[in-house]
Amino acid sequence: MDAYYKLPLPAIDSVRASFPEEFARLDALTSTQELQEFGSEARDRAKTSEAWMQVSRYAAIREIQSRLPVPAVSIAGHHIDNCVAERVWMASFRSGKVDAVTERLIAKRGFLGGMIEQLKPISRVGEGNFKNLRKDGLVDCTAEYCVWRWGLEYVGQELRDKLADTAVQHGFHKL
Repeated sequence: MDAYYKLPLPAIDSVRASFPEEFARLDALTSTQELQEFGSEARDRAKTSEAWMQVSRYAAIREIQSRLPVPAVSIAGHHIDNCVAERVWMASFRSGKVDAVTERLIAKRGFLGGMIEQLKPISRVGEGNFKNLRKDGLVDCTAEYCVWRWGLEYVGQELRDKLADTAVQHGFHKL
């Protein structure tokens, strides 16, 4: 699973149309426990199957969405929130949890909106969870990366400039 999240996330309708049987199994799940079990199976099968690789990505997204209540409307649209949710899932998969502040901000603002809120005030850029995730090799799962990659149009120029510097300093401008 580690490498898959780095690829562009295909639109959900495209994955559903390309792999209807696999996706139908995912669509039938309703509990976090079922999603976790299915996700584990999908990740195992993803090693040899494109269908399962794509479905495993949406299983991860659905799992994190089932664990974290999110508002119905996101600031950037459903697909972008799915992209950010996948990064949040990967960080939680590696660390075993989502911290309380991140959980609260996502519940209040959605996945991208929560990442933007984490960077207020600007002095928080490159601090806190960023340091831990960078140490774990997950700089591309940080709020800084998510906002730099998908949310620049929703933040002010000062934060855009700070994120541009952070991207160059930590190499995620190349990702």
